[in-house]
Amino acid sequence: MKLKMKVILIIILSVILVLSACTQTKSKIEADALYGWGEKTGQHVTSNGIEKYGPRMSESRIMIASMILSSNGLSVVLDSYDELYVVKILLPNGNVRAMVVADGKNVFPENIN
Repeated sequence: MKLKMKVILIIILSVILVLSACTQTKSKIEADALYGWGEKTGQHVTSNGIEKYGPRMSESRIMIASMILSSNGLSVVLDSYDELYVVKILLPNGNVRAMVVADGKNVFPENIN
């Protein structure tokens, strides 16, 4: 009985560790995107959400990601990236724009200045 409890406790702790690592990674990607936007534009911006590419991503987000990648001369085949995120940027004037983080690289839409 004691051995089963130890095994269950180890499994639970492992799951918590993996989930917290995923959250930290996503938070870091989001923070780096905001910093990159600020560096490029001089604007202090905040996040309005981040979404990882996958089967649950909406068609509109997929189209936004494809357009941003295409305008930067990058592949629009989203499955060709190991990790791809769409980050929604809340501008100081209240408007929301989107950018992409593809394999750790910030990819900005056209005309963000």
